[in-house]
Amino acid sequence: MGPIIGKGCKCVVREATSLKANTKVAIKGFTKKGMSAKELECIYRERDILQVCHHQNVIDFVDFFETPSYAFTVIELANSSTLADYCEINRFSFTTL
Repeated sequence: MGPIIGKGCKCVVREATSLKANTKVAIKGFTKKGMSAKELECIYRERDILQVCHHQNVIDFVDFFETPSYAFTVIELANSSTLADYCEINRFSFTTL
């Protein structure tokens, strides 16, 4: 796996290369230890939603796997811009969204 490209309160996102497709992907790694049943349910719900969403403005789902201790969601790697970058370029402010 490559460098960390993002962090959340329950996960770390790393850049990686898919060996199947030889493309760049993002892997969201969750530590399941200490997570409540509701938090785990949210991970599985996100997976389920990504599997059925096919739209140009939604990140593509690639794969999901887990161990007793960890869960990993593999998704398309987005370009380097963020929502904040988009808003700044298009002169939106977070107070007007």
